[in-house]
Amino acid sequence: MHPLWQLHQIVTINNVHHVNNNNNFGNRGAGRLWITFFGLVLWIAVVIKHIKDLFAYVDDAFSWEFADSTSYYHPYKKLLPTKQARLLSLFDTLGVPHEERKQVSGSPLQIISFDVDPNAMTITMLSNARAELVTAIRTFANPCQRRSLRDFQHLAGWVNWSLNVFPLLRPGLSSVYEKMRRSTFPFQKLSINNSISSELHWLAAHINVSNGVWIIESQEWPRSEAHNTFICDACPTGMGFWSPKTCEGFLCAISPFARNGIFFFEALTVLSALNHVCELVTPKPHHLAILTDSLNTFNMFNTLHALPVRATADDLVEI
Repeated sequence: MHPLWQLHQIVTINNVHHVNNNNNFGNRGAGRLWITFFGLVLWIAVVIKHIKDLFAYVDDAFSWEFADSTSYYHPYKKLLPTKQARLLSLFDTLGVPHEERKQVSGSPLQIISFDVDPNAMTITMLSNARAELVTAIRTFANPCQRRSLRDFQHLAGWVNWSLNVFPLLRPGLSSVYEKMRRSTFPFQKLSINNSISSELHWLAAHINVSNGVWIIESQEWPRSEAHNTFICDACPTGMGFWSPKTCEGFLCAISPFARNGIFFFEALTVLSALNHVCELVTPKPHHLAILTDSLNTFNMFNTLHALPVRATADDLVEI
């Protein structure tokens, strides 16, 4: 373990203080070893013991259970949710240690610092955690300062954790990742340009007002059930989209001097169709089909991952 981290890892056993200078398994590969080991334990729980809907995050295992389904767990001498009691019994059989104070249940339940409410079907961030993250993002998003690569990585990791409840905000890290890609030294100072500042302020504003994830059952629906369909396409001379249902079509010529490639205009047609639906179509369709022959465009909208606008000659001076 890093010497500065060891200061926070003093383990007391029988009134004797020990400095925890190594990970659980004694080397830097401890994380990989733990995941492999606990993955096997969970495989036994799911495949052999048939404990359904079991999830895990590092060393936290969690699931759901009906409120009236409880079982008596003898070592703790109390009733626990049945799945929880069965998992603890498996731990006992395998010799996996556990503590009573860490076996929690309820609604809502905090899981990796998120409030999970199985009755309201919501996952939300605690208000104090949200405020702390928003403050950190806005403090970081100052174009008049320089931050180390490690600072960039720390913020990106923090925001990535929040994307569990704000998945649609992923594009807000686009410029941050582009900047990190340019460096490999942890303490190298990187400038925060206007693009990063703008995206981070956008990210903070949306986190501040977003209400988390509402869990609904995923459904697949056939094309025949689409309330509206738009066909999008682009070529070197023009782009447009067409709605067969309403017989509406919109097109635009592309300047021969345009610097953007065809991929940009393929994506722009999809974005234009979405914007048209959001602003002008009433009532709003619940099932919207957008057809494109560009796999890159489909992947970008499906994953919300895309590269930022490439830097101009003027921007290169700042990077």
